[in-house]
Amino acid sequence: MKLIRAGVFFLMAALVLGGCASQSYSENVVAVVNGETITKEEIAEVIKERKLLIDLTEALRLVNGESSMPQREAMIQAFGINEEDMTPGQKRFFEGIERSSAKIPTENEALNILLVEEVLYQEAVKEGHDASIDKVKEIMEESKRINMEAMSQNEEALKEYNEYVEKTASIYHQYGFASEDDYLNKRIDRTARAMAINTMNYEFDKVMTDKLPNIDLPQMERGNAWEDYGEYLLSKAKVKILKPEYQIEHYGESWSHGKLDLKAASK
Repeated sequence: MKLIRAGVFFLMAALVLGGCASQSYSENVVAVVNGETITKEEIAEVIKERKLLIDLTEALRLVNGESSMPQREAMIQAFGINEEDMTPGQKRFFEGIERSSAKIPTENEALNILLVEEVLYQEAVKEGHDASIDKVKEIMEESKRINMEAMSQNEEALKEYNEYVEKTASIYHQYGFASEDDYLNKRIDRTARAMAINTMNYEFDKVMTDKLPNIDLPQMERGNAWEDYGEYLLSKAKVKILKPEYQIEHYGESWSHGKLDLKAASK
C-alpha cells in the first residue's frame, strides 16, 4: 500500500511539474512576453491599422493640396538635411520613421512592433505611467472640443476639415468602421497603452538630455536611443516565439546605459 501511495504521489508530481514546464497556448498565439500573449489576430490588426493610417495621410495631403511626396523625403526636407551628407545615425532615424509609419509591415515586422510595444508598456506600468480608459476618453473629448472651437473661428480651416471628414468617411467604411469616432472608440485600449508609453518616453527624453550632451540634432539621437532602449528591455524579457516562421528582429544598436529610472512625476 505504501508503494502504491508513493507511486501515485510521484505520478501526480510529475504531471504538475510537466504541466508547468510545457504550458500550452491557443493555436493563434504567436509569442509570449513575460506571460502576456501576442496573437495572429493582433498582428493582422497592426497591419490593417497601418494601411488605414497611410490612406488617411494621403487623404489629408489631397485636402491640403500637397504633393504625394514620400514621408521620408518630406521629413528630410523638414530637417533641412542633404541626403547625400547624412550620417549613419541620421539615415537610421529616417529609416525608423519610414518603418514605423509609412511602410506596410510584414507579419514578422508587425510581431516585432507588438513585442517592443508590450515590453515598453509593461515598463511604463511599473514606472507609474498607466493610463485609464476614462482618462483617455476625457483627453480625447477635450482635444476634440478645443480643435472644433479653433476651427469655428477660421472659415477656411473648417472648410478643409469638413472636406477631410467627407473624404475619409469612405476610407473608414472600407476598413470596417462606421466613422472616425467608431475607429477611435474601438481602439481605445491601444490608445491607453500608447499614452502610458508616451508619458514614459517624455521622462526618457529628459534623462537622455543629460546623457547625450552637445549633439546637433537631439530629436534624432533621442529617437534612435528610444529604439535602442526598447530593444534592450525586450532582450531582458522572458520571450517565447511559438511559431517557426516568426523571429525577433533588431534595428538598433547595443544599449550601454542599463535600466533607467523613468518613474512618473509625482502628482
